[in-house]
Amino acid sequence: MSHLTSFPSARKPSAGELRRRSNPFYQFWRFILLNLKMIVMVTLGHH
Repeated sequence: MSHLTSFPSARKPSAGELRRRSNPFYQFWRFILLNLKMIVMVTLGHH
């Protein structure tokens, strides 16, 4: 018995999307944006 789950109806990523996902500069930019969002949430959440 396999413990893997497959999703046959899931959308397959395009070639451009796969290229962006493996691009370190794009990943770094996403990391920066995520951290900025967290900083904003923390600063606005504490009174």
